[in-house]
Amino acid sequence: RAVPPPTAAEHAAAAGVVLEPLHSFSNAERVAAASGWAVVKGFWVFELADAPPSASFVAVRHWWNATSSGGWVDLTPRLSE
Repeated sequence: RAVPPPTAAEHAAAAGVVLEPLHSFSNAERVAAASGWAVVKGFWVFELADAPPSASFVAVRHWWNATSSGGWVDLTPRLSE
C-alpha cells in the first residue's frame, strides 16, 4: 500500500515537530506524541530495475503514522525535499 503525500491538514497536526530525513522511527514517534496518531512499523520495498530477477527487490525498515480514521501519513522528509 502506498502512502500518499501528506495534506496541509496532516502537516498542521504535527506543526512544531522537528522532522529529519532518514529518521523515520523518531519522526513517527514525535508525530504520534504531538497528534495522538498511531505508529505503523513496516518496510519500504524498492525494485531495482537493473538487477537480476533473484535480487531485484530490497526492503528498508520504515515507520509512519495512522490517523484516528485509519489513513496512513508519512511526514518524514524525503532526501530530495
